[in-house]
Amino acid sequence: MAICLICSIEFPGTETICPFCAEERTGALVPREELARERAAGGEEPANVAFSPSLQLESGVQGPRRVSGPAGPARREGIPVTPPVPDHTPSRNAPIRAREGDLIAGTILLHQFRVVRKLGEGGFGAVYLAEQLGLNRKAVIKVVHPALVENETFVQRFHREARMLASLDHHHLVKVFNFGQLPTGALFLAMEYGGDRTLAQELAERGRFDARRALHIASQVLDALAEAHQMGIVHRDLKPANVLLSIKGGEEWVKVVDVGIAKVMAGDEERPDEARLTGTGMVLGTPSYYSPEQARGLPVDGRSDLYATGIVLYEMLTGHLPIKGRTPIDYVRAHAVEVPTPARKYGVSLPEGVERIILRALQKEPGRRFGSAREMKAAVDAALSALPRRFTSSEREGSRRRRWRIAGGAALLVLCAVGAGIAVDGFGVLSRWRKAAAVRETVVAVAPESAPPPAVTPPQAPPPAAPAVKPGRLFVRALGGEVRISGATASGSDVYIQGAAGSFTVLGDADGWSVSVKYRRAGSGLSLTLESSPLAMVYFEDSPLGRVGTVKVGKAPVQIVFHRPAGGEFALILKFAP
Repeated sequence: MAICLICSIEFPGTETICPFCAEERTGALVPREELARERAAGGEEPANVAFSPSLQLESGVQGPRRVSGPAGPARREGIPVTPPVPDHTPSRNAPIRAREGDLIAGTILLHQFRVVRKLGEGGFGAVYLAEQLGLNRKAVIKVVHPALVENETFVQRFHREARMLASLDHHHLVKVFNFGQLPTGALFLAMEYGGDRTLAQELAERGRFDARRALHIASQVLDALAEAHQMGIVHRDLKPANVLLSIKGGEEWVKVVDVGIAKVMAGDEERPDEARLTGTGMVLGTPSYYSPEQARGLPVDGRSDLYATGIVLYEMLTGHLPIKGRTPIDYVRAHAVEVPTPARKYGVSLPEGVERIILRALQKEPGRRFGSAREMKAAVDAALSALPRRFTSSEREGSRRRRWRIAGGAALLVLCAVGAGIAVDGFGVLSRWRKAAAVRETVVAVAPESAPPPAVTPPQAPPPAAPAVKPGRLFVRALGGEVRISGATASGSDVYIQGAAGSFTVLGDADGWSVSVKYRRAGSGLSLTLESSPLAMVYFEDSPLGRVGTVKVGKAPVQIVFHRPAGGEFALILKFAP
């Protein structure tokens, strides 16, 4: 569902303007030739096709879909009309229908760009593929929707934000070449062509990626965000559809597009004397990638983009969203209160370091996330370096060839040695050497044998004694209940620690939970690894440790909290006395 920025009425779809306001502002979306034929036939004038790419149909599958209901005047009188939800899944290659006012292929804009074809249309406006004259390179032209240009506040904000976007110059960001107004008065952005293959399309076809590819893409996305954040620009709508993929230098190359476009549309940081174009509390973007503060309409900073990056990374690794909803309101609530779905629910076992990155990025409070895109990128790069190295096909082929060369060289050396021996023996040298060796062996055999002196073994120092492990006691207490200890010597809930390492289980009498504990000596304290059953998230001092957490316990008591996915929590108080 979306909310129209003109009339503030909720309607199905993802566009910024509802079908009726689009009809009133831009004219009929049905080709005029078709309207003329229907009028000549004496039929009733049809309602216009809704302004939504999701209603475009493949040629030959179904006729143009109409929206029934009252026209614009009835709408203005307060009669709510909601166009029906399409009962089909549109093809990605469905033809783009032309509208009145579209740029015609071959049109030259500003003596620089020749329009090639229309790529699509969204809430911001129409998107065209163009060729930049004289440079022989592709470009993308985004023409702002005519309804938005009627608002003077929006026009001023567009120019202000476009200047900021044009200042960005980074190899992982789609660069803005030019911006301004066409002779017709339409606002436009001329941008670098980053390719038409998006991460969203790749995920739709492949389902999910391996950890190496997902981390490689996430690292480049964070590199782009770090540059934008340094310039004071927040993306606000980071999602797979805004990540373009290509190949450069034999490696996958990422370009992030539409940085700051959501701010241009929403104007959520306007001066007090500026009216909000979108209406009070309206939030633009994609609900499934909202940060909690963005979903509530609060001010956002770069950490909101890091939350969205955590969602994208999770989606690349599992093929699913970590937090789901059915409507925008569902997502607002879910992002505010629900914990991410464990990846193992989808049959994916994440490396421990990768899971920690995702959990930290998806913290509800911005202060608990990574402090910057560069900090998160450093963590992603470290997790990528920790993965087992994967050899490419060319490296495997090179290794195979090296082994063959080494084996061939060794065989050649053997042949050379044999050939040299034969050549030397041809002059009698080898034969004479063998006879001399036989005489020496005979003399040694005839010589009287003398008993070797007895070997004297020096006294061996006794091995150093292993350091004695002092016994200790681990105090285990539960908040609001009693616990029992299984698998170790214990007095009540006090566990006697006698060896250097071991394990035991803490059983809760309240509702049947248990915690598996593995311990080892660490200086004067203990290093504990804890995992609960049923599985729960382990927290230490409000910091998530994952489904399996490791903490060090000494003389000062510490509190470990376990958050259940289905809701609720329990806590243990631990203290070790040597």
